[in-house]
Amino acid sequence: SCSPCSPCSPSRRAKLVQAAVKVNVYRTINYLLQSSSPIQSKVKKGQLEVLGALFDNKTGRVEFMGKSPHEEMILSSSLPSSIAPLLRQAGPRDQRLPAPRKPSPAWALQKLTEGNARFALGTTLDFRSAKPEATYAAVVSCSDCPVSAEAIFDAMPGSLFVLPNAGNTYSQAGSSLLGSLEFCTSKLNVPLILILGHRECDAICSCTRMTMDRERQDSFGQDMIMQDLQAVIHRARAEMGPSADINTVADHAIKVNIFQTMEHLLRHSQRLRELVRNSELELQGGIFDKASGCVEFLGHALRLDEVLRLDDDGAASQRSAAAAVSLTSAEAALKLLQEGNSRWISGTAVASRIPKAMAGAETAPFCAVIGCADLRTPVEQIFDSMPGEIFVLRNAGNTITHAKGSMVTSLEFCTCKLMTKLILVLGHTACMALSSAMCVESCAGKASDALVQGIRSASDGSKEISMEEAVELNIYHTMDCLLQYSSCIREKVQTGELEIRGAVYKCATGHVQFLQEAHAGPKETLKGA
Repeated sequence: SCSPCSPCSPSRRAKLVQAAVKVNVYRTINYLLQSSSPIQSKVKKGQLEVLGALFDNKTGRVEFMGKSPHEEMILSSSLPSSIAPLLRQAGPRDQRLPAPRKPSPAWALQKLTEGNARFALGTTLDFRSAKPEATYAAVVSCSDCPVSAEAIFDAMPGSLFVLPNAGNTYSQAGSSLLGSLEFCTSKLNVPLILILGHRECDAICSCTRMTMDRERQDSFGQDMIMQDLQAVIHRARAEMGPSADINTVADHAIKVNIFQTMEHLLRHSQRLRELVRNSELELQGGIFDKASGCVEFLGHALRLDEVLRLDDDGAASQRSAAAAVSLTSAEAALKLLQEGNSRWISGTAVASRIPKAMAGAETAPFCAVIGCADLRTPVEQIFDSMPGEIFVLRNAGNTITHAKGSMVTSLEFCTCKLMTKLILVLGHTACMALSSAMCVESCAGKASDALVQGIRSASDGSKEISMEEAVELNIYHTMDCLLQYSSCIREKVQTGELEIRGAVYKCATGHVQFLQEAHAGPKETLKGA
């Protein structure tokens, strides 16, 4: 091999020439198949074959190359409808569209569509002989896509503003991705932003496997990308139904992620919303299929009208208005939790984009949550809350074992001093602490012994209970213990100043199921007090 700074050796140059000749042969075959209806018809009927070959002048030998690798794709109807009308025009010597004085979003989208048609059909242009072009589109792509965005759209260097990241996603307000997009749309007057996903995306496929495989959910605690994509997987799984397998959910999640990224960018940027309102900018989605080379264009964000109606303060005004009524009653606090969980599941969480000035302000917690230590998703994230809005306490099994423990004293401080109106005992499916406690008669510590005892007493001594039943029984047992051990909390519940509720977090979907007040345990505890 030759060094980077020296000219290519004769042998290497010969190999490059040979490779270029083969590419040209296949390109010619593709052009014949796409341009001639009679040839295409005969090939489909098996009456004709179009093959390639390479003749070696030195040896006189002919290397038969066979059919074009793109033949099946060209003859079938698998090409996207956006590319099909261009097949008769996308010849090997087509020229790029001339740029208007002020490029429109529609013109930029047509440029991308025609460029992808040339790439898919093997009729790409030689950028070395093309005239320089101004940047006409920004592309948010995935880092593990096997083909660059410039190649996919047959674009010369500089004509696309490409921003790749893992999973072509966006979650954090104020990130470099949003700043870069605001720069290119405001300073470079780019009229189109394309969110480009791709089939078999490793980031989304890995996240889907972890989400649907309970034994691997602990990986979320170590991988921020997976945490960002988890809401996407939950939403895709809910839309596809419980019977959908991993591959089906992952394939749908790719599309869900693209629409979510478009929506998040608009929700987080007043500047982008203004440009879209004025028809100076469009956000579009697309999925690249490396097998065919084609891009399936998906269109605009699904809830575009709703997002464009956001006021200048966006999420801040919406969230602060909710916080203003959060201290009025337990029902208001419960509603905030329910609404926050709904936003997190649907991928429209707002807490991450609250201005730092507001997030840093002193905020009294509207709710206290007793969670489990092995719950891999932060409680604040589950309920889309700002820092300080939820008083979070966590231990193994979300349980309370004795009156003088830190859990009881902390909750007394929260309810009696901070005047919190609601305590939520939050269990979760696939609880490792609970399943371990159910398997043994006695554990090494008092807390585990109390946990086992509580479950069995609540179930009338029956050991034949499911894991789902055990989770709910343990929640009610914690509620009973809290009322039994704390006179302060018991008095507030009796006077209606405080409520204690239970809920179960579904790890597979991200949904929080709030339990009904049908369990008699807390009421009986109050009567016996």
